[in-house]
Amino acid sequence: MEDTDVEATFKRATDYLPHLLAKTEVDSDSLLYLYARFKQASEGKCCSGKPSFFEFQARKKWEAWNSLGEKSQADAKLEYIDKISELDPEWMESAGPRKSKCLCFRTCCRVWSNFLQFSFSDP
Repeated sequence: MEDTDVEATFKRATDYLPHLLAKTEVDSDSLLYLYARFKQASEGKCCSGKPSFFEFQARKKWEAWNSLGEKSQADAKLEYIDKISELDPEWMESAGPRKSKCLCFRTCCRVWSNFLQFSFSDP
């Protein structure tokens, strides 16, 4: 896949996530996986401070992102696309042509805030 194709497909996949979450239950490990890849793809290596022990959800999200280390943004985009395809093999047909020009996680995936409020269970 060429860089421009990866970028366009990644944007479509991020736009599709709220629709996926509305039609199917996605487990917390998959959500963390997607969150980490989105952050890595959008911002690069995690350079924010580790949340405190008492900020359990924020800490889990930080750990997922930080665990990616030096993974390239391009690889993170491809892994994000692959995970969306694993969760919904027909998503490309369902997503239709990209309409939104949103580039920001909070705007593009605002629905995530509702879904990331669940409590994570310890392994």
